[in-house]
Parts: sequence; structure tokens; C-alpha cells
Amino acid sequence: MSSAPFDIDLAIQRLAGELGKALQQVRGAADYASITDFQSFRPPEAFALLVNERAASGQAAGSTGSASTAKARQPAIVEFGVVLAVQNARYQRGAPAVRDAMPLIGKVRDALIGWQPPGLSLARPVMWRSGRVIGYDAGVLLWGDVFTTQHSIGSKP
Repeated sequence: MSSAPFDIDLAIQRLAGELGKALQQVRGAADYASITDFQSFRPPEAFALLVNERAASGQAAGSTGSASTAKARQPAIVEFGVVLAVQNARYQRGAPAVRDAMPLIGKVRDALIGWQPPGLSLARPVMWRSGRVIGYDAGVLLWGDVFTTQHSIGSKP
């Protein structure tokens, strides 16, 4: 067991494996942060980003049990996002672009909902949390979905 943050590369690999032909590529946070304008996207593509990682409710280190027990193993709630960039040159407004993007949004959700990240101690199946339009410009729609899972961090007792 490790205390390292959730490995977002697991989600990137999952999406690339499940949607390889539907997407140009699946990239991570550093690539997403380097995008400066909507023309820089290469749709259809996805970005998987670690949004938040926190102790499970009531499980902060030292909150229950002895210090050595709390230090040994602790459940961690993970939220990660998937940003889809989808090209839509037919419309100048976002609503039709969202309709056109729905099949791809559904494929991303199908690939992740219920998937259990491999190799993580006490990993739980991924659940969908929310989704929304992030932006629309230059014929490119950005859609963001947030997912949640759980694993444990810490050293073996």
C-alpha cells in the first residue's frame, strides 16, 4: 500500500482502451493546462484530471483509533474529471453541439461507471457525480464530467 495520490493515469488508460477509436487522444492535467485557446484542442479528445482527494468522512488521520492505527490505513475519497473537447462546425450556438456530443459523453460514462481501478487497495467502483458544459467557442464544445471512487492510503500495519 502507498500514500501516493490516486494515479489518474489509470483513468487515462481506461478511456484510451475503451474509446480509442472514438477519440483522437486522451491526455492529462499538464496537457490540459497548456491549452491557451479553443483552437488548440484537437477534437474529439479527452483530458482526465484529478479534481480532489480527501479523507473519507470521519477518517482523517488521528480522528479515530490510536495514532498507529490511523497512520496504518486510511480510506481516501477521490474525485476526478473528464473534459471532452468535441468539434461542431455546423452551429454557432452550443445547444445543438451538446446534442451532437451526447453519444460520446455516454461512451465516456459507460467506460467509467462501475469500473474498479486496478491495483489499488480497497478500491471501489467508479460512480458518476455530475456533468456540464464548460465552454463553447470556435466550434469546439468542452463538456466536463466528474466521477468519484475510493481507495486506501497508508502503510501496512
